Amino acid sequence: MDQKDEIVRAHRSIGTSYGLLGKPSKAIKEFGVALKLCKSLNDPTRIAWLHHDLGVTYRRIGDTEAEQHFHQALNYWRRANNLVGLASTLNSIGVGYHQQGKCTQAVETLQQARDQAHQTGQLRWEAYALASLGDVYRDQSNYAEAQDAYRTAYEIATRISDGFIITFTLTALGELCRLLGEIENANSLLHQAIEQAESHQSGYELGLAMTALGILNCARGNSTTAIDHLTRAIELLERGDAKRDSARAHIHLAHIYLLERKRNLATRHLKITAELATDLREDQFILADGQHLLPVIKYATAKQIGKNFYASVLKKIKARPMASTQASSISTVEPPSPQIEARAFGIAQVCRNGKIVAKSEWDSAIAKELFFFLLAHPQGLRKEQILSTLWADTSPAQANGVFHSTAYRIRRALTPTILIYEDGLYRVNPINTQSDVEQFTRAIDQATRAPSDDQRAQFYRDAIALYQGDYFEDSYSDWCIPIRDELQKQFLNALAALAEYCAQHDQDKAIGFYQQILRRDPYREDIYRALMQFQAKKGDLPGALQTYQQCVQMFQSEMGISPSSQTQRLHEQIRQSIPPDQT
Repeated sequence: MDQKDEIVRAHRSIGTSYGLLGKPSKAIKEFGVALKLCKSLNDPTRIAWLHHDLGVTYRRIGDTEAEQHFHQALNYWRRANNLVGLASTLNSIGVGYHQQGKCTQAVETLQQARDQAHQTGQLRWEAYALASLGDVYRDQSNYAEAQDAYRTAYEIATRISDGFIITFTLTALGELCRLLGEIENANSLLHQAIEQAESHQSGYELGLAMTALGILNCARGNSTTAIDHLTRAIELLERGDAKRDSARAHIHLAHIYLLERKRNLATRHLKITAELATDLREDQFILADGQHLLPVIKYATAKQIGKNFYASVLKKIKARPMASTQASSISTVEPPSPQIEARAFGIAQVCRNGKIVAKSEWDSAIAKELFFFLLAHPQGLRKEQILSTLWADTSPAQANGVFHSTAYRIRRALTPTILIYEDGLYRVNPINTQSDVEQFTRAIDQATRAPSDDQRAQFYRDAIALYQGDYFEDSYSDWCIPIRDELQKQFLNALAALAEYCAQHDQDKAIGFYQQILRRDPYREDIYRALMQFQAKKGDLPGALQTYQQCVQMFQSEMGISPSSQTQRLHEQIRQSIPPDQT
């Protein structure tokens, strides 16, 4: 009995692996073998899961046998009184109702699934049900409800680290932004979805995100880019035999080709869409984008492509209500982000909503370093640049894996949207992110352009107040050194400029600024001379001579040389000006 149980587990695991690899036919075969063996074990829970697995897999390829397996699973869940399994299968049945255009039944069933999952504390299935509800609400033009459902699903997914739902909801929120006209926000979200999909190498998820990005680029008027994305999406989705999703990509590609007056190509993709939809026995994926696709559907109807298929779709689109005006009340659908404050001067720290992110939250020192490395390059960096800098001694495959796991730790420690992946570049999301280095360099720049000495001095004071230590003092990586040196140079120059300004108003402050420079950089002979002159001018001749001795000692002990003749002459002038009774 134990041996048969292990064989069942093995066949189901193999089937699941084939499903993830986009090989549904092999997955169905393995699940079928496992189900046949499992029935002799009289284990209703295991049988229910296998029926559920078969339903999911059959649905992906558009086979109506999926519904039979889902209802079989329901029967076994109820027999076993398993509320967790019941929630998962109810979610799948609700998705089926949605795909058949039965939105009322879909909402009712998905709400049941969500309630069951919530009651049993099954966050994963609660997130799935919410994401599915978001799809139904979106297709009904109930954008506010869709936003709430997607956001809640996204928040749960990030809490439990469910990569699929994270990618799915980022993609869904991106599509919702497009529908609301928030193009830049949509672009950012979809690029994050692509980066998420690539991080766990899911061709199916990448295909979904690529489809959405292709549709978005069409809306932006970037036809060439849109065609590239949709073509790539179709390749990925067809590799996984995801008929419904590839059919959606095909019809949007047909729409773009029609806009480009490439009618032969448009016709080809329209035919493929009609064939897939006929096999799937559904057209909901077209109706959801009906208003946007109206030109190409009218064209297909006029040309009698797909026989009566497009005529039927056109009739349904015209019968659908227009999008609700409530859409205009939604200002943004980007997942809410906390306030992030990065402090790189001195021991580097990051605050999240005013609270310092603890070492344990970073999980590893390299996570904090990667964050500050990307923050130091706001223009963005390619993955190859990051890997060659931080993981130069690691194999490319291993470095790639470490990079993605480290990026995940950053998102978990700060916020899931803290890193942006766009146009092949990674960078820190500037929204809700503040940096003391950015504030420092901005103050220095404002000082150089200030119209008056008083304003210039104030900007320099602002910059100096931010400088709480050298840049990223707790990092010994080579990439920090040029940044650290440049920022220290700007800081010392600001101190020198303030010293010159104070020379006209407050000599004590000027002396203090020069002494501060020497504490940071004791090799500045010009600063020793300036300090000696100020001390002598103030009448502190012994202090000036002491400053000279400090200069001599530093140069002799550290470099084995004497101060320059210019400094020596100044010392002699000061020494000779001391009255005999004070020598």
